[in-house]
Amino acid sequence: MIIKQRWTLFGYLGIVFVFAGPALAGYGYLQIADAVSATLTNPYSAQYLNVRTSYWMIGAGGIMSLASLPMMLIGRSLETEPDEFTTHAPGGRDPNF
Repeated sequence: MIIKQRWTLFGYLGIVFVFAGPALAGYGYLQIADAVSATLTNPYSAQYLNVRTSYWMIGAGGIMSLASLPMMLIGRSLETEPDEFTTHAPGGRDPNF
């Protein structure tokens, strides 16, 4: 018996989340680092107050990364195909066994 694995739409979404989650979190972290460096060069500008969306991006990226593995496990379908031993033998058994 030959077993093949196919991805469903939910599985493909999990694959996208594996790569998009860390990228989104990294982009949010870079925005915060940029705001901190701008604030350190000019302390009167207080750029760090405008990074609320960056925290949401980091949180969403983390949730996407954590959700990707269960999505890939749930989003797969296993298909079985008979091989040469099970098609020719009576009763579906290997005659040489």
